[in-house]
Amino acid sequence: MVPLVRHGYMEECYFDVSYTPVYVGRQVEGIFASVNEITDRVLATRRMQTLAALTTSLIGVGDLEHVARTALDVAAQNPLDLPFALLYLPDVQGEFQLAKSVGLSETQLRSWQRAPAHWSERSLAGALAITPLAAGPWPEPVREVALSSLMTLETATPLGLLVTGINARKHLDESYRDFLRLFSAQVASALHSARLSEVLRLRHAELEARTRALEAFEVWTRDLGIDTDPFELIGQAQALLSSLLPVDVVVY
Repeated sequence: MVPLVRHGYMEECYFDVSYTPVYVGRQVEGIFASVNEITDRVLATRRMQTLAALTTSLIGVGDLEHVARTALDVAAQNPLDLPFALLYLPDVQGEFQLAKSVGLSETQLRSWQRAPAHWSERSLAGALAITPLAAGPWPEPVREVALSSLMTLETATPLGLLVTGINARKHLDESYRDFLRLFSAQVASALHSARLSEVLRLRHAELEARTRALEAFEVWTRDLGIDTDPFELIGQAQALLSSLLPVDVVVY
């Protein structure tokens, strides 16, 4: 890495340097150094490793909180491209509340607990300037964030909102934007799958409850033709209700 100021800011740059001796007769009279910039290759490799780790980590994750925790744990492994990350999930009123964060202290997070409503309408259209935050490995503070509404083709409303700090030594160019889009798309897909799994779990639990109730009523109905003592029948009815409903006392 060779930090350079060439676009008005200190930039993260990488080079390959090859050294070849220059002979005059049998004597080395100098060194020829050839320099080849490999910044794009280094950054692309680093980002692909992050995306691959995210894909692997999200396999089999079945609930929203676990998705949020897993995704940002992966983000924390790449503080250069993701100096900090915030993942917001909607509450019952549809407002986005902070579910998980990495890269910021508790003090820094105080003003980031709730996402403004208009943030959900943005999707990596560009960097958003913020009050400088000390985050990431560089001495320069993070001055911009990227916003991404987490949606899939199957969803009409955002499943969440991802806010990522922009590398202080690499402005948001097209390749950086593509990386964030792919990262966000994987998180959105995992959130969608987790939501579907939750719906299926609730439906399965409801069907199980209905099945238990039908079986219990079937047994009770059969006993009605056997027992003739009214108080015995009342006791059976109370026991049946107590097994099906969350009650503490049943009185006849």
